Amino acid sequence: MFSKKIVIVFLLIFVAGCAQQPVQENNNGQISEADAVQLIIENYPEYASVAYCPEDEIGCSSDIIAERKEGYWDITFYSGSGDCQSGCINKFYVYFKVTDTKVVELVKTEGNDGTSTIE
Repeated sequence: MFSKKIVIVFLLIFVAGCAQQPVQENNNGQISEADAVQLIIENYPEYASVAYCPEDEIGCSSDIIAERKEGYWDITFYSGSGDCQSGCINKFYVYFKVTDTKVVELVKTEGNDGTSTIE
């Protein structure tokens, strides 16, 4: 009986240790890059297929570029097509600003076909 209690206690400790931990906020109130990207996808699901391009990969047809500014993230979603091994013939960029208060602003869309919009 004593060993059964030890096993139960061990299992409880193990399960508690495996539970998902809540996201920790930065001491400065800054949101993370991952949270900012997630907010964009939640607000603009049409861009959910855009993904990060691995640093060592050549010819990616999509990428996410983020730059931290004072109080917000500048995030660009890039999508390309047509011979991307050579740099993609067709390119499309969507520029976002995501504040630390979790406000998502679509700043501009731009393509190499001459289209450009400011939202």
